[in-house]
Amino acid sequence: MTSEAEFNRGLYHGSLKLYMKDGTLYLEGETKDNKLVRGKRYFQAGMSFVGEFTGDDQASGIGSLFRNDHLMYTGVVKAGFANGEGKLFAEDGSCIYSGGVFSDIY
Repeated sequence: MTSEAEFNRGLYHGSLKLYMKDGTLYLEGETKDNKLVRGKRYFQAGMSFVGEFTGDDQASGIGSLFRNDHLMYTGVVKAGFANGEGKLFAEDGSCIYSGGVFSDIY
């Protein structure tokens, strides 16, 4: 992996972009004291997550999951999975479920 990053006292602090060996963007976001706090992570098959992170590249907190730039889920995420209060969306953008409790989907 390669990176474009801002540093403070030798730690990631500020903007960060991580790239795979083939040049594909893997992760971009904001870091504080060497920990990712908010950003966007790209997955295979056109999937991506935008939101809060636990300090590594693990999605946790409030965020949104996309497939090919179409919103699929927005709400609480824990350990990389929808987990709690949230909304599910159809590919046409219509909300098909709103509420809780989601548990470890996606």
